[in-house]
Amino acid sequence: MQLISHNRHSSTTIKQGTCWGFIEWRYKHLSFQRLHFPSEFGYRSAILAAIDLLELPPLKEEVMRPLLNGLAILVAMLVASGTAPKSAMADVCGSVAGNLVTNCGFEAGDTSGWTVTNPQSGFDVVVGSPVNSGSFAFRIANFAFQGAAGISQGITDVANQSYTFSFFVLNGSGPVNSTDVIQFQAFFDGGSPLLNLSQVAAFPYTMYSFNVTGTGSDTISFSSINDPSFFYLDDVSLSPTGATPTPEPSTLGLLGMGLVGFVAKAKRRLLS
Repeated sequence: MQLISHNRHSSTTIKQGTCWGFIEWRYKHLSFQRLHFPSEFGYRSAILAAIDLLELPPLKEEVMRPLLNGLAILVAMLVASGTAPKSAMADVCGSVAGNLVTNCGFEAGDTSGWTVTNPQSGFDVVVGSPVNSGSFAFRIANFAFQGAAGISQGITDVANQSYTFSFFVLNGSGPVNSTDVIQFQAFFDGGSPLLNLSQVAAFPYTMYSFNVTGTGSDTISFSSINDPSFFYLDDVSLSPTGATPTPEPSTLGLLGMGLVGFVAKAKRRLLS
């Protein structure tokens, strides 16, 4: 583990987050930055979640440094022994009988089978964390001034057949400023949204499910604006009614919430 410490004089509370293996700490007048863990991404998430739960009082650098090093060593031991939870698991949507959605959990590692509209560089992309299941999810949300980002897929189904349209969504942040716009919508063949989330607080992966009727050729679509953070979409399915996926949030789906805050902060900095 590499540890680089810096002194700061503005923060009086803990602010923390991770992004691609980096954890940034501002702790009282001391800031620990760039804690790099060579272990896989999921275990860095576990470290962050564990530290967050400790709710530590103000500590001096000579105490914080061995504490953080010790925690990293503990996690490394768990990884080596196989005790730590595995980050990879099959995607939930892939086990849904009759699912008509191509690349339903973005396990291709890209948006194959989908059409992305109004994408912004670095924003609306497939990511490795946080995920609901499997190894990938789709991160979506532009700034309001950029217009909504969208992702859709055309599907051939059976006319007049009843289907269940299901998906999992995570919201990285509620409004931070009074001017923040937060919106996530889901559609089946356009028209009025089946789901319309507006100005909502942060929440972990949550399953949404709707009964729809096929016409023979239908389109599922999602759109999003999120000024302070992002929405994450995973495990999309359109299947004959009765084959709805069972919500089983993965370890990374739960621990990944600790990572989203720092990604959101990085996004907000683009406006500064």
